[in-house]
Amino acid sequence: MTKKFTKGLAKVMSVLVCLTVMLTACVTLAACGDTIEFDVTSKTIYVSDTFRITATTSNEEALVEWTSSNTKVASVRRGVVTGEGEGTATITATTDSGATATCEVTVLNRTLTISQQEATIDMAENNTLQLTATSSVEGDKFTWASTDPAVATVDGGLVTAVDIGTTTITASVGNSSVYCLVTVTNSDLPADYRRLEKGQNAAVNGDPGVWYYWADGNEGSAYSFAPDGVPTYQDGGVQVTLASLTSGYFRFRYQPGGADGTGLEDGDNYEITLTVETNVDGNIGCKAGGNISVKANEPVTVTRTAQVSAKEPFYISLNSANYSDQIPAEGLFFRVSNISIKKTEAPIYTDDGDLSLGNMKTVRENPGIWFYNSADSAVFTVKPNRDAATGTLSVTTASQDDEGNPINGWGKDAFYFRYQPNEEKDGLALGDMFTITFTAQTDFDAYIRYGYEGEGSNSVAITANTPQTITLSAVTLSEEGLFFVSVRGESGNSTPPETAGTFTVSDISIEKANPVVSATVETAPAKVAYVAGETFDPTGMVLNVTYADTTTGTVTVTDASQVTFSTDPLTEGQTSVEVTIGVAKVTVEITVAAAQ
Repeated sequence: MTKKFTKGLAKVMSVLVCLTVMLTACVTLAACGDTIEFDVTSKTIYVSDTFRITATTSNEEALVEWTSSNTKVASVRRGVVTGEGEGTATITATTDSGATATCEVTVLNRTLTISQQEATIDMAENNTLQLTATSSVEGDKFTWASTDPAVATVDGGLVTAVDIGTTTITASVGNSSVYCLVTVTNSDLPADYRRLEKGQNAAVNGDPGVWYYWADGNEGSAYSFAPDGVPTYQDGGVQVTLASLTSGYFRFRYQPGGADGTGLEDGDNYEITLTVETNVDGNIGCKAGGNISVKANEPVTVTRTAQVSAKEPFYISLNSANYSDQIPAEGLFFRVSNISIKKTEAPIYTDDGDLSLGNMKTVRENPGIWFYNSADSAVFTVKPNRDAATGTLSVTTASQDDEGNPINGWGKDAFYFRYQPNEEKDGLALGDMFTITFTAQTDFDAYIRYGYEGEGSNSVAITANTPQTITLSAVTLSEEGLFFVSVRGESGNSTPPETAGTFTVSDISIEKANPVVSATVETAPAKVAYVAGETFDPTGMVLNVTYADTTTGTVTVTDASQVTFSTDPLTEGQTSVEVTIGVAKVTVEITVAAAQ
């Protein structure tokens, strides 16, 4: 009975094995036979248009990967194709078994126009304005919108004023748009409808879109107004006449948003254009982009870019150091007019050599990208540049301004190249230790300052046309830290070169480091007894060490260059010397007798 049962079981197992093999073969064949088909194999669209490709696969469980042969012409995401630029591209979908389907996409340019790019509506005369928009593509239908309906609304191009302020009217087809900046005024209102009141930062931040004035010190000591009254906002500008400005600063402060109809919020980027005028020669301070040089009664128009910050409003200022000894008898007149503000998209930073003016926050949001930071970009002949092929950074000053006046190269504040290493480009993660080596060169005598913010900095003199290679000691990558290389004038602080000059940083190498992070003395140096005037010798010392990657080992000091220590002469009664290895410090006990 047992034998019969065993034979029967063997037959059943054989059948099961056969079935398993057959099923496996069937599954394999099914996978090998996967197909994929598109509902459209060719398509013509315009720039910024989108359309969806529907892919049908024979295996419903198949995974599909989408690619474009030219993402500058057409991009694709999960079957949705977007026209990026004029040309042709092939959209391909590939299953995990290798089956493919393609669609040829042709992208044409679309041209949009609008009847007016800027317009003013005076509510005292009329509260409507008709705008028209046209497209090079027949049959395009426009969608109209206002960035601030509290200032003006729009319906089919008909703009209706609601309240004074500014708003941007947008006419869009797909992702393409044209704009008209509409300013709403009311000539029936007093000229000083938005009269300024003395305010601090909190007041400015609490009421965005309104101008305030502010000054260091109390009125009557730091500054005083001329008889024509307090600062005012009128005729699209802010103005004041000061009888005195004896210390500190007088500032007009402004926080875009709210009442100005820009729709800007904290963190948004914006562009501000304004005209500055005074009745004396001097420099006007500015929150964005550095000082503005002015001559008496000659208006200067500038455009600056900035970011809305709840803590730091935009400002235009007078510094008492420039004006306290030259205020005319009739007072110091200061006016900012023709003010316009528009929102700009957050910049997209690439490392193709197009460096962008950045601050620490921006660099950390875009790690692996170089930025520059300077108090006054007006002294540049060209924008600071990064050569992607060689990784070289460079910037050149001008020798004279647009009016032929000499510019003495680098100003008091250092010019910075800034960089935040990251994992994608440098193989570094937060907490990793790394070193940076670079070569700095100038064609004028200067000082180079470099370091990792939060870890201190180093300064070294550099001779004209003499490259100097520098290695930064190992530091830890953190969210707050930021590597920088800066150049100063000849004195290190204030004296710039008298002619134009170029600052270059090349041969930049960033490497992960594994330095010693802790150490203890296992064996003292061969010599521990000294007399005053001798210098310390670490030779023969044995250290137990731990590295950044947590491995351990021993280091025997056979050459003094393996460690760092003070080479100052030892003094009578001294009992120890501090020795540094990697980023670790140890104390070595010694005795120092009096010199004979």
